[in-house]
Amino acid sequence: MIRYPECAHLTVTGTGTAVPSSTYLAAIPGVYKMSDPEVNIDIYSNANQNVQTYTIPGPAVWSG
Repeated sequence: MIRYPECAHLTVTGTGTAVPSSTYLAAIPGVYKMSDPEVNIDIYSNANQNVQTYTIPGPAVWSG
């Protein structure tokens, strides 16, 4: 299986007083398991050749 790590450059701005609700929080490690279909996906397998949608693993994105 091929895994694709990824990085991001973020710029955090503001006062730092906003806090998301627990719905948006995730514990690392613990939020992901290799048995999760969204994490352990082989995009080259025959079973996934016709997959049209992909659910991003993890909690919802908070826009605060």
